[in-house]
Amino acid sequence: MTLYSNQTYSKTTRLYNDKVMVLMVDELSAVFAALADPTRRAILQRLADGDAQVSDLAAPFRISQPAISRHLKVLENAGLISRNRVATARFSHLEPDRLKEASEYMERYKKFWGESFDKLDGALASFQRDTPPMGKGRDV
Repeated sequence: MTLYSNQTYSKTTRLYNDKVMVLMVDELSAVFAALADPTRRAILQRLADGDAQVSDLAAPFRISQPAISRHLKVLENAGLISRNRVATARFSHLEPDRLKEASEYMERYKKFWGESFDKLDGALASFQRDTPPMGKGRDV
């Protein structure tokens, strides 16, 4: 293999890895965008109990079935649900793997913030121990 082909391979690998990373971020962005709407979160909560038809999913809301169908399309595009036909009925099914991916992503930051808050609590406690209260040996 020549030096040129090694450089080409390296650039191709880097480019491929960048594209994979962008794809992962885009998919995750679609999940979080879908989860941003309370109606869609309620639909997912209902689907956690089992598959349902559009009419069943629309029942608790004061919006039309076409509006529910648009919400379902967003959830489907984000990979949070799948839809299938049984005779003339169309059922929606929760796809929990995508929720798991989003949860794992958030868990990394939850750990970071937990550690950061622990450090902040320690610094505050140290500051409070080292600082005399107002009026007791402290000039005002």
